[in-house]
Amino acid sequence: MQRIKDHRIYTHHEREFDRGEPLQIRFEGYRLKAFSKEPVAIALYANGVRTAARSMKYHRPRGLFCLAGRCMSCLARVDGLPNVRTCHVACRDGMVVQRENAVPQATDDLLHTIDFLFPRHFNYQEMFTKPQWANKLLQKSVRHFAGLGDLPDRETPVPPLREKSVEVAVIGGGPAGLEAALAAAATGAKVALFEDAPEVGGHFTGWPEPVDGLADGPAWVRDRRAALDRAGVEVVTAAECVGYYREGFWAIHHQGGLILLTARRTILATGAYDQPPLFPNNDLPNIFSSRGLLKLIHRWGICPAVSCTILGADDAALSLAERLPQIGVRVLGLVTAETKIAGDRDRAEKVQTSGVPIFLGYRVTRAIGNFHLKGLRLEPTDGGEPIELRSDLVCASLPPAPSWELAAQAGAKAISHPEQHGFLVEADRAGRTGRADLFVTGEMLGAASPAETAARGRRTGLAAGLDLHPDETRQAELNRLLEN
Repeated sequence: MQRIKDHRIYTHHEREFDRGEPLQIRFEGYRLKAFSKEPVAIALYANGVRTAARSMKYHRPRGLFCLAGRCMSCLARVDGLPNVRTCHVACRDGMVVQRENAVPQATDDLLHTIDFLFPRHFNYQEMFTKPQWANKLLQKSVRHFAGLGDLPDRETPVPPLREKSVEVAVIGGGPAGLEAALAAAATGAKVALFEDAPEVGGHFTGWPEPVDGLADGPAWVRDRRAALDRAGVEVVTAAECVGYYREGFWAIHHQGGLILLTARRTILATGAYDQPPLFPNNDLPNIFSSRGLLKLIHRWGICPAVSCTILGADDAALSLAERLPQIGVRVLGLVTAETKIAGDRDRAEKVQTSGVPIFLGYRVTRAIGNFHLKGLRLEPTDGGEPIELRSDLVCASLPPAPSWELAAQAGAKAISHPEQHGFLVEADRAGRTGRADLFVTGEMLGAASPAETAARGRRTGLAAGLDLHPDETRQAELNRLLEN
């Protein structure tokens, strides 16, 4: 473990950070300072823990990446329960947290030697098939180290199944889901929104730019959250939809049990997956997605490093290049294989004028470091001389891959779209799929700007609500939105 040090930002010229009440959690022999609204992963990172976990097979160090519960790099044992996504669990006073899958501990895992002994391939199914005595010995060893984590310390009682029925169910509480729920409620529909994180807002909770005349993403989320309460929308957080069943219900995991949800109309707003950059050693701790890093610094107020290299030159990358120096992080450069800047050109010129170089036409060939990130090795795409940028933080601003699995389970058609880095659900501009009662919205329809993501949600919410409660005024509004 790194030296215990509080990396939180307590004074900032633009904003205050709502962390909740101070408390302590117990972590591998240490008592760490935490706050009641902080996710466990954030509290650990704020106290200097950079290796959040170890990978299952090669025991490579894993660090935080997306902070959205999608990358599974933050799994840990919490109060005796294994494989908990610590970015989605808020701290409680006295909570006990341990990292898993390491001998003797995650910072010095002896099983990491597997990664060095088998740098290309490790197929344990074929090892020592002969002689028989060696095979039996290997089976005992593999069974001891296989899997991820140990069984729970105690038997956990399973709450009884709960059944719930609503007119419009919105699954996903990001910007599109919030707008969809508000729009559907405006038609008179009874609406319930389910979000798997402890708070709604998705990546908007870390978006630092103005949105709809409000100061930033967090202010926008607070405004919409208050509007949901006024509209009578039921909001259920820490509620993850785990599947659709042919009997006609959605299974929602909540408070250790299952909610069997039926709805006359369902809107899926489950967003998209942040994509990792593709190069050797891309899984070292302190390599973040741009949205994960924005959430770390702008929502939770954590200073992550001394220096940073940013992969990409879109608006999110430019925003980070402007804001990281404000909290004391030196930006060594923006790197992109493209020959043109994807973001606002005037903004890019200001970034360059501030002393941050933009490396156009460069690709990353490797992350430098064995256990800790030390920098990146870059190579010009035209075959010039390679260079190295030494930094202890890397941020990748890459297009996300749409989430499509739940829609496909429910019978919607998903088609491969390589330009969207995955599959897209077939739907019209209102988000209507081939099933009359199923809609998709937001980034499930493809990558989009924050404003367009929210606008998609409003269109879809109106369409779903108007199916059940026709209204000429609202229909005219929907028609205008669809034409724009």
